Amino acid sequence: MTDNRASREAGYTLIELATAVLILAVVSGVSFFKLRPVLEHGRVNSAAATLATDLQYAQFLAARQRTPVVVIPTSATKSYIIRDRADATAIYKTR
Repeated sequence: MTDNRASREAGYTLIELATAVLILAVVSGVSFFKLRPVLEHGRVNSAAATLATDLQYAQFLAARQRTPVVVIPTSATKSYIIRDRADATAIYKTR
């Protein structure tokens, strides 16, 4: 008889589970809105670091080859090309 009562009392009720899920949802929502600016800031910093590295690469190429190198940004595709100024077919990097 005691085994039957112990098995009935074991576990969680539906109200307890719903409360736990609600608390988890509220905490997740608040943390998402607090972390969103941090994540966007990280993406901007990463893009700026990549652009700075590529500009240094273009400067290095121009110094090594002793020829002008151009960086051509394209706003439509949100990309840029690093190529030789005199020879349009000599593309060094596209990002």
